[in-house]
Amino acid sequence: MGDKPTGRPTQIRRVLNGLDAVTFGLTGRFATWFDEKTEGAVTGWGHRELYRMRQFGLRVRAATAARDLRLLAGPRSRDIAVAEGGDRPTELRDPRQEAEERMRKRAGRQTILFASEMRPTLAGNLLSIYERMCERGLDSEFDIRFSFRTLDQVTQEGTAQLASELAAADIILIDDYFPLLNKVTLRHDQKLIQVWHAGSGFKSVGYSRFGNYGSPRLTDTHRKYTFAICGSTHLVPVYAEVFGIPEDAVIPTGLPRIDSFLDPVRSERVKADFADSYPQLEGRKKILFAPTFRGEGAKSAFYDYSRLDFERIYEMCGDEYVFLMRMHHFVAGAPPIPAEYADRILDFSHFPNGNDLLHSIDILITDYSSILYEFSLLDRPMLFFAYDKDLYSATRGFHRDYDEMAPGKVCNTFDELIQALETADFEEWKVERFREENFDHIDTDSSDRVIDQLILDDPRNQPEAIEAAEREIVRFELARRLGAEQFHVDHPDHVAARNVVADYLRLDSAVEETAEDSAVETPGEGVLSSADDREVLT
Repeated sequence: MGDKPTGRPTQIRRVLNGLDAVTFGLTGRFATWFDEKTEGAVTGWGHRELYRMRQFGLRVRAATAARDLRLLAGPRSRDIAVAEGGDRPTELRDPRQEAEERMRKRAGRQTILFASEMRPTLAGNLLSIYERMCERGLDSEFDIRFSFRTLDQVTQEGTAQLASELAAADIILIDDYFPLLNKVTLRHDQKLIQVWHAGSGFKSVGYSRFGNYGSPRLTDTHRKYTFAICGSTHLVPVYAEVFGIPEDAVIPTGLPRIDSFLDPVRSERVKADFADSYPQLEGRKKILFAPTFRGEGAKSAFYDYSRLDFERIYEMCGDEYVFLMRMHHFVAGAPPIPAEYADRILDFSHFPNGNDLLHSIDILITDYSSILYEFSLLDRPMLFFAYDKDLYSATRGFHRDYDEMAPGKVCNTFDELIQALETADFEEWKVERFREENFDHIDTDSSDRVIDQLILDDPRNQPEAIEAAEREIVRFELARRLGAEQFHVDHPDHVAARNVVADYLRLDSAVEETAEDSAVETPGEGVLSSADDREVLT
């Protein structure tokens, strides 16, 4: 924390970034305009061509990103700053002294900021954590503050106030990407905790998209997180890659919002509320169609409705089913449901709480959305309509094999989707495997684990974490010396750095056996055993 990366992008990266902004920005806006003007008649062709352009851009960036990939392998912003030719970062601190300071600070009244730049109100994981803190009486032990706004609510005055709140907070909890943190330097004694709003889906986000258009920069908000949470030990490396942070900074507490989702009393209440609100649906099985968006983001988001045959959906439903459509909130406008089919096909995009809706659903149809995460806990069938799987994989990307991990039957065409519904071919056996890999805990205690492990305590205070931090200090010193030599930084001991690194690279098992006799003395750093040195480098 507190590091201020000062990396200087090379000329070729400036050129690439400029080409991205011009070509992809203009083509994205043109495609959206063209789609509206043609009423979707040429959507398939237009977006296939756009995807081909993006694939070309991906190849170009990948061909010139070898250095960036090497740097990303060691997720430390201070290493990147040195390697790119920046100034020496904040002076390294004794990890044991830092742990003592954190323990002392716990005795005082700390300030906690719950914040989001993507939602207007307290909701999701943040709401669950706050409500549980209140239930435990912790709201009186902390000074709790809030900041919630969306991008269209941003003002200069509001940004200045938020920057002040960020600077004053001891603990900051966020649940989505937070652009302002790119401009804010956090103190080393602050904790920034990412309680990501989505569960485990398939689509690549964050640094899983590295090298593609829209991926984060090397020194991005994501890499400032002190801790991030996830649902299982199996997902720790996935989230570490997504955020570009060490695996020991990803804590598998489970997602707090699952607490209320699994609360049996609340579940019965929301089902009863649904039945009272929609009596016309009583006695009919409910299919929820909830895909993610296509496009680069909120401004260019769309869904290709031409892939759906509303007449066939209507006929398939008959008197047994209703087909509820809940589109991603990035997709503007209601789905084009013909008026004559509105008794069996309904738009539920504005239903207030998506998780509450799931309790009343019998079958879920999605694609790459993380909505499958919660639904898998209900042990009900799912289908995956992935008509553009190959294009989506090439442009957006998956962080794991789609067909292998989908907890239900994957349908590549609309005909396959209808046939699976008509024959009840759901491949439900995949659901149990998905739960085992994505949930260490299926209970209502995730909020308590976040509070106890990350707010009231700090994993960095554990002895093994302190020892790892001490090794990190040594590793950084070696990286700094290597960076000074490799990137020609004007550093007084760059010649010594070359010699030290050369010595390390020559180490082999024979030297390791005689580590005591072949200890390497690093200029100004004391003596380090060869075995330890090689461990640090690897």
